[in-house]
Order: sequence, then structure tokens, then C-alpha cells
Amino acid sequence: MIFIDNINSLLSLNFPVNNFFIWIRYCYEQQAHNPNFKRLGFALFGVASPSNLIVDRHGTPFKIGQAIKLCDFQSHELMPLLEGLQEVVSQPQAILLHIIHWTRGQPFLTQKLCQLVVQVALENYKAPITIPNGTQGYWVEQLVRSRIIQHWEFQDEPQHLRIIRDRLLFDEHKAAKLLNIYQQVLQVEELRNRNPIENLIPADNSEEQTELLLSGLVENYNGYLRVKNPIYRSVFTPQWVSRQLENLLFY
Repeated sequence: MIFIDNINSLLSLNFPVNNFFIWIRYCYEQQAHNPNFKRLGFALFGVASPSNLIVDRHGTPFKIGQAIKLCDFQSHELMPLLEGLQEVVSQPQAILLHIIHWTRGQPFLTQKLCQLVVQVALENYKAPITIPNGTQGYWVEQLVRSRIIQHWEFQDEPQHLRIIRDRLLFDEHKAAKLLNIYQQVLQVEELRNRNPIENLIPADNSEEQTELLLSGLVENYNGYLRVKNPIYRSVFTPQWVSRQLENLLFY
């Protein structure tokens, strides 16, 4: 098995890469003639749609492949994180639940927040942190705001939020459409907070919505678009969207 990571980096190359995918298909077709090729498989990892990666629909290997969708953390997958928190903070289960509230199980952010809890314990306390009962939510919120949301462009290490930003703004021709859809999602969610009867924006599998979903900023929730988690909503705010749209209009 050959694993190829960051397949989405092909999008930024200034030369066609169709032959690369045609070669993968060739290896697959050789299985009918050479049994050794049956031992060969390819796994492509990255954030991109097949239509973005290859223009030649007749030579694409994706018709012979199988998509693997990565899901967010489920409750049973959080035990290793809970075990790590038990060593550094009181009431670790409550802390983890509040972390999940902010991340909605997004794997990178969930692990990063758990690591930040460990860092705070080691830097400031040198011992397990005792958090009074009932204040765990406030404690986690302050951690999120100070270590992730505030000045996020400067302390986003390893890069995550900046990758989402760059993916939204990478193609100037598409950026305005993506931002407008995201702006509508924000507006509808704000209206729903005031009036639960308001409808969400339906997922329609359009090219623009697909690109927005691939950015990770929004998700398909029961057939409707919603912001992935409160951290993204606090970083990519309506004010941030308006500034980006103004910049695109200026240029």
C-alpha cells in the first residue's frame, strides 16, 4: 500500500497532474494481466474534491476508488484524552465535556485544547489544577479565548485556522461566493437564536457548498449547513467576513 498525504497540495501546482492519476489507474488495470499488481494499492489523503484534482473525467482513478470520510471524535474515542486530563486537572470529565462543546469533536482542536490544559497545569501550577465545581465551563472558555481565539493569526501553531482562512481566500474568483454562503449561514443561525422557527440553509451539493464543506468551516447537519463549532464561529465572525468581502471588492 502506498500512502500519499496532502493530495490537495496538487491544486497549487502550475502544471497539469492528470498523468499522475492516469498512472494510478494504469496500475489498477494491470491487475487483470499481472497478479503482482494486486498487491499494490493507493490511499490518497487530503482535502479536495475529485473534480478539483483532475480535469480528464475519462482517466480519473476516483471511479475505481472508494472515498473514506473521516468523522469527528465519538464519545468512546475520547477515553485516551480523558486519561491524560485525569493527571492534571480536577473533574476531568466535566472539563472534557466543555472542550467538546467548543470543538464539537473536531479531532485537531479537541486534542489541541486537551494539550493546552496540560500545558497550563505544567506552566503555572506544577501540580493538578483544582477547579471549583460549577466553574469548569468558564475556565475552559477563558482558555479557548486566550489561547486560541484572541490574536489567532499569530498563535495558530500548528497551523489550523490559517489553513481554513487560506482555503477560503485561495481562489479570488470563488472566494466571494464561498464567503457569501458562509455569511448567509451565520445570519440564519443568528436569526434562529432569536426565533427557532427560522429555517437553516439546505445543503444542495453545489460546487460552492462542496468547497465550503471541504474547508471544514461548515458541516452538513441533517441536510442543512451549520457552522462547524463555536471556535470557528468566534474566529470567522460576520465582521471578519465583511472585511474579506470588502478587500475582494477593492482588489
